[in-house]
Amino acid sequence: MFFEKLKVLNRVLIAKGKFGSCYKCTTRSGQTVALKVQTREHANADWEDRIHREIDIHRQLQHPNVCTMWQHWFRANAVYICLEYCDQSVMQRVQTCSPELSWVKCTMRDIVQGLTYIHGANIIHRDIKLHNLLLCGNDKAKITDFGLATWGPIATGLAGTPNYLACEVAERQPYGFAVDVWSLGCCLVAMLLQGKCPFSSGTVAETIENIRQRRFTTVLPEACSSFLQSHVFVGPSERCGLLDMDAWCLS
Repeated sequence: MFFEKLKVLNRVLIAKGKFGSCYKCTTRSGQTVALKVQTREHANADWEDRIHREIDIHRQLQHPNVCTMWQHWFRANAVYICLEYCDQSVMQRVQTCSPELSWVKCTMRDIVQGLTYIHGANIIHRDIKLHNLLLCGNDKAKITDFGLATWGPIATGLAGTPNYLACEVAERQPYGFAVDVWSLGCCLVAMLLQGKCPFSSGTVAETIENIRQRRFTTVLPEACSSFLQSHVFVGPSERCGLLDMDAWCLS
């Protein structure tokens, strides 16, 4: 078993997705790590290219607000990625309590700093969402999951989680770093509304149409409504940058 080679004493499944699972593992040295296991089963044709891109991107990133990738191993039908372990996702936190605005702003600042670093490395994350924002024991927020990340400054293709897609992605236009700013705006709404996103609907098609039409399906929180409508949920050429997001967090 691969887990024995990693010298894992015990493991607990913490997440399961379409292409694999993530485990909380305790090694014989007493270290707690997260182990992401992605298998070829049910994978599409570009699985191997996507995995290699994810690893190439993630392993170069070293920042306090980015989840660290320690090691990776390829086996015949799977890849194992050993990551820094964090206690919970931001989604788990906000679904169990209604956070104070001060906490939301502090968490947003952490993500803005991490995302600024990522963009500075010429990387578009493309899947910024509450499930991919993690919290460590000291409540420091970290960005994880670079499975859909790609090199900038321009990208194409429908990539991301529907509820967090930017309008230019929904419209199948070429796009850049600004898509992550839109997604971060969706995260801000979801943090204040216990996980509810501003354009979510019953089907993916309806959600994408809501995004294209800028049609909200929930009342935006008063604390950020004006800022988001005038600076974030707009076309990419009018959208604010991460410095403006940081300034809002400090306001």
